Amino acid sequence: MKRRNTIGARTNDKKILNFAMRYERVTKDRARSSGKIFAGYPNAKFRRAIAWNIQKIESFLGSRLTRNLDGSISAPIGGGSHGIVYQLENGNVLKITLDQTEAPNALFIKGLQRRNPKVMHSTAFVRNVAKIWNRNRTEKFSLIEREYVEYYRTLPVEITSGTGTFVDSIVAACDETGEEQKELLEVARAGLMYFEKSYPDLFYTFQYTWNKGLPQMDASSNNLGVRIHKVSKHSKSGDIVIFDFGQGNQLQQCWKTLKQDANGEPMDPVNRLKTFRKRIKTL
Repeated sequence: MKRRNTIGARTNDKKILNFAMRYERVTKDRARSSGKIFAGYPNAKFRRAIAWNIQKIESFLGSRLTRNLDGSISAPIGGGSHGIVYQLENGNVLKITLDQTEAPNALFIKGLQRRNPKVMHSTAFVRNVAKIWNRNRTEKFSLIEREYVEYYRTLPVEITSGTGTFVDSIVAACDETGEEQKELLEVARAGLMYFEKSYPDLFYTFQYTWNKGLPQMDASSNNLGVRIHKVSKHSKSGDIVIFDFGQGNQLQQCWKTLKQDANGEPMDPVNRLKTFRKRIKTL
């Protein structure tokens, strides 16, 4: 008996529906032998949400997700713990994620890029931010369109060491209070000092976002890349930029416990995430 396609996508394009179902037919063992993507990546909830919303997504972006020769949507070019990344036909990429901190943080960065050359110089250009529901309206996915940047495993040692120290220490500080937290935050600040002279704009962005209540708590060297072309008068090819703005769902309230800013001064908690989350358009 022929298997019935149960995905309710708002399109008659069967090739797009093939995208939503095709990887379910590839087992992990077969994937290892054939080089194909196995069933879990992207998983079914992502495929179905994208298929259901594909027309709204592409209309909002003004660009299509890249297609294979047969017309089906191309496989993701990357991904992480919470989301996946697709190439767009306009040259940008689209991050689709369940990390509920990434979209408001990206919108925060997008606003800074318009008026702050140092932030523009050290972060991937954010073009669009939105959200979509799955078909049953039980789960929301965040959409972040940004410029494509190259990922390199080897970055300058001061950046690798400095961002690693910063991320590890500030995350650990979230679970501490009093003197223990102060000591860990001091280590986090020292980590940023590793690249203050060699990459001053990147150093500035880490400090500025921390002072504003949205520290880049996941911006280790794994989430930094190299800009491949100029996107504004305040950017150039070769810039080292932060391209992942997530903080992880488990950390989204963490910054409330941080009682010091990047300069060691007392910081009054402000619910910045909630403020920017309210501003995100749902398609």
